[in-house]
Amino acid sequence: TSPSGRTSFGSGTTVSVTVKTTSQPESVVTLRRLDINGAGTGLMATGGAVVILENVRIGDNTLRGIFVDGGAYVDIQADTIVEDNGEGYWDTDRGGGVYCNGSNSEVTLGGRLHQNTAEKGANVYLANGCFMLAVGGSIISSEGIASPGAEKGGGAYIDNGGEFYASGGSQLVTFSHNVAYDGAGLYVKGTGRATLVNTRFLGSAAYVGAAIYATGGGTSGSPQVSMDR
Repeated sequence: TSPSGRTSFGSGTTVSVTVKTTSQPESVVTLRRLDINGAGTGLMATGGAVVILENVRIGDNTLRGIFVDGGAYVDIQADTIVEDNGEGYWDTDRGGGVYCNGSNSEVTLGGRLHQNTAEKGANVYLANGCFMLAVGGSIISSEGIASPGAEKGGGAYIDNGGEFYASGGSQLVTFSHNVAYDGAGLYVKGTGRATLVNTRFLGSAAYVGAAIYATGGGTSGSPQVSMDR
């Protein structure tokens, strides 16, 4: 048990925690007071998995923190942090913190994604029908990172078919000090879509599009990026 009160495990494994379904429609799991570290991937949720993270740290995994696919759902609650995953954007291609892909896959972010690295989407990568809701008080940051966390999308990369919805309320959703070559805070491509309500960008740094970089069009009749307060 670490000083934080979390039980530490996972070192040396390919995937520390796998949640999936076989014969049943869903598998509901709550992980509480854990430090999942030192593996290739910290958490893999697929199929009908429903995973709730309460006071969990997922960190120091070499490939990524969380992998979501095939209609799974992961709830990253306010006392949970996903940090320091990926071994640089030259080793992890997409989603060092959270990688989410596939129709009906979903992630709710209430906690913090911090200092993860990948080529595309250092902290978050969404594609092909995945939806992420970031609620007030959530933070996507790379503050203190020594070099660019990503080539594209230091905070989040929303690829074709992915959707990111930030609903900050009075507490705001914060993108803080993300660094990339293109789109340090948020990178949106093609039919990817981002809706930002009560969302702020602080201290982002990039060659092109320090806060937001959008490219390749968007869904017909629907903007790639919308902002409101």
